[in-house]
Amino acid sequence: MLELQNVLYVLTEGSLLRLEHDAVRVEQDGELRARFPLTHLAGIVAVGRVSMTPNLIGRCAADGRSVVWLDRRGRFMARVDGRTKGNVLLRRAQHLALSDTTRTWQIARQVVAGKLQNTRQVLLRGAREATAPGDLARLELHAVRIGDGLEHLRTVGDLETVRGIEGAAAREYFDAFGALVRVDREAFTP
Repeated sequence: MLELQNVLYVLTEGSLLRLEHDAVRVEQDGELRARFPLTHLAGIVAVGRVSMTPNLIGRCAADGRSVVWLDRRGRFMARVDGRTKGNVLLRRAQHLALSDTTRTWQIARQVVAGKLQNTRQVLLRGAREATAPGDLARLELHAVRIGDGLEHLRTVGDLETVRGIEGAAAREYFDAFGALVRVDREAFTP
């Protein structure tokens, strides 16, 4: 079973993060503010004047958990990643594909096709569950337009056109998004 992990963002100035058994202990002025099990964390981001003990940094590096420090304005300062994971041959193939413009647009076309199929399915599911007047027609119309973009994507031969189709599909999706909202629609209306 795949367990999704979270990233811990610490924004409170003066916080101290330390390793306590298999958890991150967040203290402020010597008092415990929170504890987070390491098994649930993919990374830690410290914003502003936030400190970490060397034991915590070392444990995160050993586990392959990233630690990132940002200044108060959110600008990158430093990062600790630990051991590199992955397949070097896969990375090499990715770099070679990036250098080949034909391969690049073919990959982009496949990625955008998947994105369009998924957004179209979301709109069609929303149409099946629509209860408000007009939502069904609105969702189906935008799903058809995204489907047209998907068909056009089959014949595309350059990266810029792929990007244009992706942008047009995103516009269609977000034009229909309000019809997907079932509760508190006013919060989503400009």
